Amino acid sequence: MIAFLLKHWFYLGLLLLGLIYFSKELLPSNKGASAFTFPAKAENKTKEVAELGISSGSTTMVSIFPEVEEQEERAFLKRFSKVVQTEQAKYGIPASVLLALAYVNSFSGHRALTRTHHNYFAFQCGSGWEGKKVEIGMYCYRRYETAWESFRNASSSISATRWAQALVDRNASLEDWLGALVENGYSDVRDAQRLMSTVILRYQLEDLDGREVP
Repeated sequence: MIAFLLKHWFYLGLLLLGLIYFSKELLPSNKGASAFTFPAKAENKTKEVAELGISSGSTTMVSIFPEVEEQEERAFLKRFSKVVQTEQAKYGIPASVLLALAYVNSFSGHRALTRTHHNYFAFQCGSGWEGKKVEIGMYCYRRYETAWESFRNASSSISATRWAQALVDRNASLEDWLGALVENGYSDVRDAQRLMSTVILRYQLEDLDGREVP
């Protein structure tokens, strides 16, 4: 055996080197492993939509509610208090809720869309709108001849939805109404729910909900 090894040591050495080389090729290598990274998490569009206070799929811009003098706030709320009470009697939407929505979406009547085209709720045209329209930038908004037309269209449009009917049927709280309006895309104003809740509490607009129309 020893004589065999001594005679063939050169070939045996080559065979051993070959085995070592091929074993390295077959074993997994860690070379470059540190360069691998997990894919970045996809951007959360739902969070963006929720922050904007608009319904998914909408392309409505975000509006920022401006500073409004208290005297101007009171004048706006007083002007439309009877209107929203009438709308509540007809459609069931709490007067305080409808008034707060108009207040926020129209910037207390100071929004250009409101002053020029009587659109107090910043309603866009939508595919089913057959009334008058106005193009502002890349957006199409509903245009009305009077403020009353805007309030009536808002009442009829909102009350026609299933979620609004459900809220009417169970006599939902004001906060439920405000949350549903924002969730279903009825305001393009940032932090709309808080703004509506604040104006209702500050001026005790809930008192309008239980009063008869003068």
